[in-house]
Amino acid sequence: MVTPAPQADVLIIGAGIAGCAAAYHAARRGRRVVVIDAGIDCASTVPTALINPVRGYLARHSPDDVAGARASFALIDVLRAAGHPVVSGRGLWRPVPDVEQRDIWAAQLPGHIAHSWTEGHTLEAVLRGPWVATLYLPDSGWVETASLLHALRSESQAEFVTGEVVGVDAQRRSVLLGAGVRVAARELLWCGGAFGAARIAGDARFRPGSVLECEERLHPDAVSYGLYSAPHGAGSVVGPSTEAQYANYPPAWDAEGPEARLVERARKVFRQALTVRSIWRGVRLESATLPEGLTDLGRFGSRGYLLAPRAAALWAERL
Repeated sequence: MVTPAPQADVLIIGAGIAGCAAAYHAARRGRRVVVIDAGIDCASTVPTALINPVRGYLARHSPDDVAGARASFALIDVLRAAGHPVVSGRGLWRPVPDVEQRDIWAAQLPGHIAHSWTEGHTLEAVLRGPWVATLYLPDSGWVETASLLHALRSESQAEFVTGEVVGVDAQRRSVLLGAGVRVAARELLWCGGAFGAARIAGDARFRPGSVLECEERLHPDAVSYGLYSAPHGAGSVVGPSTEAQYANYPPAWDAEGPEARLVERARKVFRQALTVRSIWRGVRLESATLPEGLTDLGRFGSRGYLLAPRAAALWAERL
């Protein structure tokens, strides 16, 4: 028996950044939305996330990355204008250790990505050296995720239901909940993460990760090279840990190894002594084979806050 979601036009699975952004954009187009989420191992709850279209040791970027960053910050501006105290900042510093890498990055960056170079070790008070130059990206930045997710949930006025989805029928636009109830709506959107994929997907791969929540404010902007730091509350987050990819869920957590190495790396990179207040842990969905015909707005990996808000807006335009 299929039970219609109460007064719902759209049923969204997953309440991370993709699900909350999709609920917000669907609601702005007059749709009534129900979101189902298990509330377990949500990678979107990382305390502070980077919004950075220029990534990695090779300064990789794409038009979608650049457009995603603009859309994410534009959304934050709209939510703030509506009275929501979304905590974020623009500006990201990327130091380079040698002339060869500086030349690679300089060649990679087109003129339409705002950036500037400073020669020498401009972050000397923050980072141990040596560094030959620092790239500054004024249109990159960071966001405290809880404040953004709360604002999106509030503005969407969607009904958020805690439940475990154990089956999906894409053709009937319905899901089966752990309690044995099947729920349907006119539109069905998958925004699920690791926990959900472990129950309905094939060939899924998962990656656990950790970040440190530290008492010290290392820099007012985000700083990224290998490790990143970004403001969080009165302090900072530092991360991420480097951990293996797993085919099983939950992944095999190494209780001390990766986090101990993360603390050691952080203390070698940053000059200021770090007081670790707590350690956040989450599991990211790397890849999965979802049921055929299911509309999927997920699997952004570490780029969720960079890409998901724009992807959700484009999806909502097609409703």
